[in-house]
Amino acid sequence: MPEWIVYLLKFNLSLALVWLFYHVFLRRLTFYNWNRTYLLIYSAVCFLIPFININPWLNSSGMVNLGIVHNIPSVSHYVHGPETITSVNGVKLGYPFLLGVVLLVGSLVMGLRLLVMYISLLRISNKAKLLVEEPVQIFETSQNVSPFSFGKKIFIQPDALPGEELETIIRHEFIHVKQRHSFDIIYSEFLCIIAWYNPFAWLIRHAIRQNLEFIADNMILNNGTDKKAYQYLLLKVTGQAPISISNQFNLSSLKNRMVMMNKSKSAKTQLLKFLLSLPVVVILLMAFRNAGENIIPSLLRKNVILTTTDTVPPSKPTQPKSKPAPPPAKIANSIPPPPKPLPQVVNITIDKNAKATVVLKNGKKEYYDFNKPEEGKAFQKKYGNFPPSAPMAVEVEPGEIAEVPAATAVTAEVPAPVTTKISVASSPVVASVASPSKASVSAAPAEEEEISMDIKGDVLINLTPRSTQVDVDKQVEKLKAKGYFVEISNLVWKQGKLILVEGSMAGKKKKVQFKAADFKEIIFTSTDDKDSETGIQFYVVKGMLSIN
Repeated sequence: MPEWIVYLLKFNLSLALVWLFYHVFLRRLTFYNWNRTYLLIYSAVCFLIPFININPWLNSSGMVNLGIVHNIPSVSHYVHGPETITSVNGVKLGYPFLLGVVLLVGSLVMGLRLLVMYISLLRISNKAKLLVEEPVQIFETSQNVSPFSFGKKIFIQPDALPGEELETIIRHEFIHVKQRHSFDIIYSEFLCIIAWYNPFAWLIRHAIRQNLEFIADNMILNNGTDKKAYQYLLLKVTGQAPISISNQFNLSSLKNRMVMMNKSKSAKTQLLKFLLSLPVVVILLMAFRNAGENIIPSLLRKNVILTTTDTVPPSKPTQPKSKPAPPPAKIANSIPPPPKPLPQVVNITIDKNAKATVVLKNGKKEYYDFNKPEEGKAFQKKYGNFPPSAPMAVEVEPGEIAEVPAATAVTAEVPAPVTTKISVASSPVVASVASPSKASVSAAPAEEEEISMDIKGDVLINLTPRSTQVDVDKQVEKLKAKGYFVEISNLVWKQGKLILVEGSMAGKKKKVQFKAADFKEIIFTSTDDKDSETGIQFYVVKGMLSIN
């Protein structure tokens, strides 16, 4: 999905949450200036929040392990999907192009609407008679409209009201001019031009306009104007202004204005509700994090691949007498050591600076810097190069593993406890453990790579690039029948091959979100490991697997 569509999605979700918070917590409070600040600032912040990704900070600070982070789903898990292609006169147009055209046309129409309203205002201003020039300009208009103001101009009909009532109306409009309420109105119009398709943008526009009237009404009453007389006056002058970009008297908001005028002042302790808006921002930042992003340096990826030194020097391969034997092969990344049980590990995170944080179940944390050889060796000695039960995403790129020349065969002794079969997925070298006592390494053609793994536990999900939608649905149904929770949120095929799988899964323990891409095979199995938080073991062959 194009980045601009992801941005618009996050932007519109932010607007929705801003309005919902205002509607639930703030709209009935009499702190009208505070509400004005909230509506303007938070709706403006919605333009910026989608650009912020706090995932690197969560990883470096260790807060990624907090339960609240996992309980707030990341939007990035749901915004990726295959493109739908439409052909017009032989030209293929993806849905992003068509969607962009629709949004742009809508914004142009809304912009044209605003321009027409402004031109109407200029026409009224040019025909009106200037009565007062300072401190604000007051114009007399002959058109049958209710009093209104815009910018530094107030438009009235002196003959329509007696002197005292006219003075009250002018003071009301003067408050709009003095506090620059026209800025709020223009801002709300531009918000609707950009997000014309979002109902929450229009609701915010209405809330901004209505709150401005609350401010003016409150100041008029605080200056000693009789409440009932003022309310009768509003009923008398309420009408329809010629343009909607002005501060005006209209019937649609009059009922709510009278309700707020009769409402008792909110206690100052109610100001604490505005502090609740800060968690709103935190929730948005959590939801907009790029949870699937896997930031591991290339050098660290190499270190993560399991390496070992053979316990017995390799024997020389037997060669025909007529041909000289090739030189012995140098094996850089060959047979992995036996996996080591992790001591009550909750999580292992590795940041972009090649620093690892190990969180234990007793609450303690251990820190390792892979830039320092001694700390890297200490980590490898204690946890191995790739802890099998740690929820850490690792991507192995082609070309990062040393190659072995063809026709080379080496036999090496491996300690008896080894029962795991592993092969290097992105190299022409194939390494596998055939028995608890012998291990063989032989060259394989680069065109056809062999992958072998010793899978333990019951297979829950097994997908390959050849899997179809029907295959996935059948596996999900069988898994649900076994009592597991599984949800596949996104499947992407390219040229008939499955290239991306995203979703969430849980056994009898913790729920996790996963994302696998560019794989040969992904396998999820059940496990009886007491240290496993999920009760599920994840395998991926030649590809990227991210687990949160």
